[in-house]
This record gives sequence, structure tokens and C-alpha cells, in this order.
Amino acid sequence: MIMLKALKMRRNIPVVIKPFDKTSGTGDASYKDPINTLCYAQSKNTVVVDTRGTEVVSGTQLYLYGGEEITEKDEIVFFDKKHRIKALGAFFSKQGVRELVVVYL
Repeated sequence: MIMLKALKMRRNIPVVIKPFDKTSGTGDASYKDPINTLCYAQSKNTVVVDTRGTEVVSGTQLYLYGGEEITEKDEIVFFDKKHRIKALGAFFSKQGVRELVVVYL
């Protein structure tokens, strides 16, 4: 629980979530209005499983407020660079409340 509190307190880096809207007939994704929020970032090579069931390496992990609505189809803008989300994870409280969302880039 101490680690969780420390991560929540360190969320001070700006990040933008661009929620996925739809894909055009030509395959281009469009996004809804961007959401500005704060995160804690960590640079560490971590193997995760993406939505296709493939193991991929995440080089950066972002820790966001647990109430953020986010999916793997969304786009992340981190330090002015667009990123595809490779996988998502979460930290939960004893009561089952999602406290933090982990975004694997």
C-alpha cells in the first residue's frame, strides 16, 4: 500500500490521452477530444502481452489516476510524441477499486 500511495503522489508529468473514436474506410483512426491528465513515468524494459496475445516489449510505463477511461485503441501523447498503447494494467484497492492504471508504451 505504501508503494501505491507513493506512485499516486508522484503523478506530476503531463500526458494527453486521445480517446479512439472510429476507423475510416481507408483504415485511418480518428480520435475524440484529447484529455489532459498527469502521470508518473518509468523507463524500464518489460515484456507484456498485447491485445492479440503477442508478447511485446514495453520501454516506458505511465501510471495514471485509476478513474481515467482508457483503452488499448487510444493514443497517448507523452512529451509531444504520439505513442501506441501496447497493453494496460491496474492496481486495485482491497475494496476492488481501481487506484492506478498502468499504460505500457
